[in-house]
Amino acid sequence: QHLHYPNEPSHSKLGGTYRTEIPVGTGTLVVITNLEEATFTITGPATYSGSGMCWSQTNVPFGQYKITFNDALGYELWPLDKRKIISISEGFVLEEVETEYKKIGE
Repeated sequence: QHLHYPNEPSHSKLGGTYRTEIPVGTGTLVVITNLEEATFTITGPATYSGSGMCWSQTNVPFGQYKITFNDALGYELWPLDKRKIISISEGFVLEEVETEYKKIGE
């Protein structure tokens, strides 16, 4: 992936034109739960939705993401916080997020 800057002038080289490109860093995001019925959304520089006990996405652009876990019938999140904030950045090849669902009443 590369970013193109629209206001940056094109350059001429050997009779052709090219634009300066800056590589965009990416990482891998892994979400682990203890419930197959778990669902969640991830918002930030890119948006994803996932489900299950082990979900992963490669080539996640660097930046800050909010993961929101949805309710699952008969279960509650433990701890009760349904949102987690993470950052994918240089130096983090893999960012792993874990959450646990507990059966209500246990």
